[in-house]
Amino acid sequence: MKGRIERVIWIGLLAFICAYTTCLLANAQEEVLSETHREALERYNQGVEYVRSKDYDKAIAEFKECLKLDPQNAQAHYALGLAYRKKSNFKEAISEYKQAVKIDSSFADAYYNLGLALRETKDYKEAISAFKNAVLADSTIYKAHFSLGLTYHDLKKGKEAIEAYKKALEIKPDYYRAHYNLGVIYSEQGKFSQAIAQYKKATEVKPNHFNAYYRMADAHNQLGEYDKAVIAAQKSLKYKSNYAPALVALGDAYEKLGKTQEAIDMFQKAAKDQKWKTYAEYKIKILSRESQ
Repeated sequence: MKGRIERVIWIGLLAFICAYTTCLLANAQEEVLSETHREALERYNQGVEYVRSKDYDKAIAEFKECLKLDPQNAQAHYALGLAYRKKSNFKEAISEYKQAVKIDSSFADAYYNLGLALRETKDYKEAISAFKNAVLADSTIYKAHFSLGLTYHDLKKGKEAIEAYKKALEIKPDYYRAHYNLGVIYSEQGKFSQAIAQYKKATEVKPNHFNAYYRMADAHNQLGEYDKAVIAAQKSLKYKSNYAPALVALGDAYEKLGKTQEAIDMFQKAAKDQKWKTYAEYKIKILSRESQ
């Protein structure tokens, strides 16, 4: 009986020792894991500081060290992608963004920046897929809708681009870039009144948007509204003097209004810009001949 009791006690003691040893091992592993995570976090935070100071090489080194310690850190892959993109290393950036969304399929910002990097490499179809995934993950990212519009426009898909810009404006009605780009598409489609409305909204948000005023002037010229074209072109030149496109638009308007010398003056200024030189000199030649 006595020996039996001793065996039971001994078995219980062994069980306790095994359980205690297992607990010690688990705690030791947890401490090691915790220490690894702490070091990974320190590396990540240091990388962020280097990004803020625009020292992207050091930032890249820190994020890489972070990922050696914590390979499944989606945020670190994303941050490394951002640093690569700042250095125009788009191939590497794309790879890191893809790693980030592979780990976290709901990472909207990573999808968005993946789309931006793909646009830089002119991989427009893949960029569209990335932007669509971004808005699926977070439909409130208005810049993803806007970038989707840009990419559709690059692919000559005006209808889809318009829809994307409108989505961006539903989220952020005062996003002047979307108004402006929407106006550009309407101009390309010959819908000049609709284009002018969008350019006006762009200038209401950004009063010094000289390009919007130039486009507005051109649209007014297309509609035969030459007095309005003069006003819009002059506003463009107010914010960017000697801006050749606005000078040409103003010259075209003056020509239609019968103000030949004023038109010639504008075309002479525009001729200093190589892009507009041929057209401007042609107009000067025609107007000079007519005025003789």
